[in-house]
Amino acid sequence: MPDNEHAALKDYCSAFDVTMSELMYEAAKLYMHKHSEKCGHINGIFRFRKIKADKRIAKECWGEDCLTCTRQVECRVGAYTGTWQKDQKYEIYNFSNSALNEEVN
Repeated sequence: MPDNEHAALKDYCSAFDVTMSELMYEAAKLYMHKHSEKCGHINGIFRFRKIKADKRIAKECWGEDCLTCTRQVECRVGAYTGTWQKDQKYEIYNFSNSALNEEVN
């Protein structure tokens, strides 16, 4: 990973008070579980390893939004079936697409 991306990853984790390991685990879990829904080979690996589908698999909000959700813990264990509820402590983060259009020099 390039140094600037590694630094950005550390900053990202700091912004949401998670370790890089925690973030990478959640990202890999999302990636693998979503892939297991679409690919028989990956699904076979899950069956062989006795991995059950994550309780959030069908939720559209599963992903980066979980980092700022007030229901993150309940959702992870399947006790919350609703949608994303932004924690007010993350109000400083703008969740619009306008940031994607800003040019980086």
